[in-house]
Amino acid sequence: MEKTEMSESSDSSSGKPSFKKMLSLVENRPRSSSAEIEKKKKTKKSFWKLGRQASALDPNPPAGDQAPTSARGSFSPFALFRSVVDLNQLAAVATPRKPTNRSPRDREKEGGKPGAAPTPLPAAVLFPISPACPQRARIYKCINEIISTERDYLGDLLHIVEFYRDPMKAIITEWDANQLFSNVALILGVCREMHSKLVDLVVEDEHVLDEFATRAIVAKVCVVFADLSEYLKMYSIYCNNYDTAIIAVNRLSDQQPFRSFFQARFSSVEVGIATLKNYLIKPVQRVCKYPLLLRELEKNVAATGGDVSEIVATNSKIRKVVDKVEESSVKFGKQMQLVLLQSLFNSIDSCQQVKVTLVAPGRRLVDQYFVREVDVKGSAPLKGGVACSPFPGIRHHNDKDEDSAWTATDDVASYFLFNDQVVRAAIAWEVVSADQREQILATPSVKPLDVLKAPGSLALMDTFPLDSVSFKKSVRVDGNRARLECTPTRWMLLEFPRTADAELWLAELSSECRDFWRRKRAQRSSAVEDGCHVIIDPACGRECGS
Repeated sequence: MEKTEMSESSDSSSGKPSFKKMLSLVENRPRSSSAEIEKKKKTKKSFWKLGRQASALDPNPPAGDQAPTSARGSFSPFALFRSVVDLNQLAAVATPRKPTNRSPRDREKEGGKPGAAPTPLPAAVLFPISPACPQRARIYKCINEIISTERDYLGDLLHIVEFYRDPMKAIITEWDANQLFSNVALILGVCREMHSKLVDLVVEDEHVLDEFATRAIVAKVCVVFADLSEYLKMYSIYCNNYDTAIIAVNRLSDQQPFRSFFQARFSSVEVGIATLKNYLIKPVQRVCKYPLLLRELEKNVAATGGDVSEIVATNSKIRKVVDKVEESSVKFGKQMQLVLLQSLFNSIDSCQQVKVTLVAPGRRLVDQYFVREVDVKGSAPLKGGVACSPFPGIRHHNDKDEDSAWTATDDVASYFLFNDQVVRAAIAWEVVSADQREQILATPSVKPLDVLKAPGSLALMDTFPLDSVSFKKSVRVDGNRARLECTPTRWMLLEFPRTADAELWLAELSSECRDFWRRKRAQRSSAVEDGCHVIIDPACGRECGS
C-alpha cells in the first residue's frame, strides 16, 4: 500500500496521470455507432481497392524482393506512391464517370467530331482595362476585340476541319471535299499564327501599361498584320470557291450518305446543311473585317493624340490585299457565270450545227433578258427553237414601267449581251419545267440565269458580233419595243417586259459597242507600232477593224 501510494504520489508530483486514471479514460471513451463503424470499413476497403488498381497501372513495377505484395494476393499501400500514372488517369480510376447521353446538338455546340475530343482553343488572354485613363482603355478594348474575335474565328475554323471536313472524307470523294472546303486548312494555319502573335503581346499587369507602352503595343499589332498580310492572299482561293462550295452542298444534299451524316448529328438534315453553310461563309466574312478593326483602332488612337501613320499604312496594305481578293472573286464569279450559261445551251447549234462556245478570254456577260420577237428580218424566226412564221399571241405594247404577264410562248426568246457580241437563243420548252414556264410567263422581267437550270434549256439561234451591230440605228421604237439592227436587211424588233428594260438594253448596247471599237483601235495602233498589219481579236476570232 505504501508503495502504491508512493507511486501514485510520485506520478502526480511528476505531472503524469496515474494508471487508474488512464484505465478509467479508456473504459469511458465515447463509443462509435454501428453506422460509423460500417462507414470506416467501406472507406478502408475502397482505399485498398484503389491501391490495387494503381499497382496494375504502374508502368514500371519493382522487381524481385521489392515486388508489391499484391502479386501474392494482398496489397501494400506504398504502391500508391510508386505509381507514376497520370493524375487524371488515377482520378478516373477512383471515381469512374457515368456514361453521358449527349445529344448530337450538344456535341455540335461543343464542337469536334462525335466520339472524339475537339482540339482545345488557346486560353483567352486579354489586356486588362483600367478605368484610370478612359482614352487608353478604349484602345485596349479595340485590341482585345481583335484578339477575342480572332480566337472565336480560330474556333470556327477548327470546327469546320474537325467536325465536318475530316469525318466527311469517309463518305464523299476527294473532288467533292476540295469543292466543299477548298484550302481551309491553310487558312487555319494563318489564323493560328496570327492569334499566337497577338496573344504574345498581351501584358497582364495594368500598372506598366502607360502611354509609352501603349504606343509600343499598337506598333507591334501593326507589325503582326503587316507580316501576315501577304498570307491573306490565299483567301482569294477560298472566296473564289465559295459559290462552288454552296452548289456542291446543294448537290450532295440529295445523296443518302450525306444526309445520314447530318441526321446523326442534328435534329434534321435541313438544320445541318444550313449550319454547314453558315460555317463556310466565316472566312469570307473575316477577311473583310480586318480593315474595319484596324480603322476602329486608328480612330481611338487618334483620339488620344497619338501617331496613326503606322496604323494607316498597315490598314492600307491590308485593304489592298482585301481588294485583290474581292476583285479575284468578282472575276471568278463572272467566269463561272459563263460556264453556267454555256451548260444551259445544247452542245450543238440547232441551225448551223456547230459547237456552242461561250467561254473565251476577256469575255464577260453584261446583261440578259427574256423578250418577244415582234418581227424578224434576215434571221430565222423561232418557235421552241425551230424556225417558224408568223407569230401568234403578240400582246400590245405599253408605255408603263410595269411587268405584264405573257400568255403565249411561241415567240419568247432569250437575248444575252456580252462585251463583244449579242447572243440570240430560243427556249427549249420541252426541257423547261412547268413551274419555270409559269414563272417566265407571269414575271417576264426575271433573268434567264435565275430561272433556267436544266442543261439544254436553250438553243443557240444567232450570234451578232458587236462590230456588225449598228448601235446608232438600234433605237427604241415605241414604249417597251426596241429595234436591234445589224444591217438594213437584218434586224429584229424586240418587245421587252417593261419600258425601263428596253431603255437599259439600248444604253448598255451603245456603251458596249463604243468600248468595243475603242479597244479595237487601241489594239490596231499597238500592233502597227510593232510592225503587224492584221490583228485577230481573241474574244471573237475576227480581224480588228480600223
